[in-house]
Amino acid sequence: VYNVSPFTGRVFTSPRELYFAHLDSIVQLALTKRIVLQLYPCYLGYGCAASEGWCPSVDTTAADSMKWWGQYVGNRYKNFPNILWGIGGDADPTARKTKLDSLVAGIKQYSTHPITVRDEPETYATTHWAGSTWLDFNGFYTYTITTYTFAKVARRTAKPAILQESKYENEQSSTQLDLR
Repeated sequence: VYNVSPFTGRVFTSPRELYFAHLDSIVQLALTKRIVLQLYPCYLGYGCAASEGWCPSVDTTAADSMKWWGQYVGNRYKNFPNILWGIGGDADPTARKTKLDSLVAGIKQYSTHPITVRDEPETYATTHWAGSTWLDFNGFYTYTITTYTFAKVARRTAKPAILQESKYENEQSSTQLDLR
């Protein structure tokens, strides 16, 4: 934001205080308005493209550094009650699961906030993360299947379901039924 990156050097190991002080103020403002925020400390990016997200950096970062990053954000935001952690984001996490598990382990050392996942379109969090003991919500993401239909399947799991993303208004020939 404001052309200030979250890191001063190597990604995930050198947080920039100016960036996180600004984020702190946003989280605090949301709290005063009783808004829960979903924070993605390691958004992968659509399809893991190098043009967005942190996917290439995850690929070159060691698992212990990912755990340290999780500890950093988990500790920093542990006292804010309005956080839902999001893992992944717009990509198949399969090749990076070990490192993302390390990130979650670090977060959970300090934070008791719930955790969910958003992977690639047309998936549920349980698509790639079934059996993960840290997964609190079965997030789901659909553009081609009616959201209601997708939600009915999501709620069949033992985890509560949460819509992560679907069609937006006036996008992709969306209808009122799609949006409902």
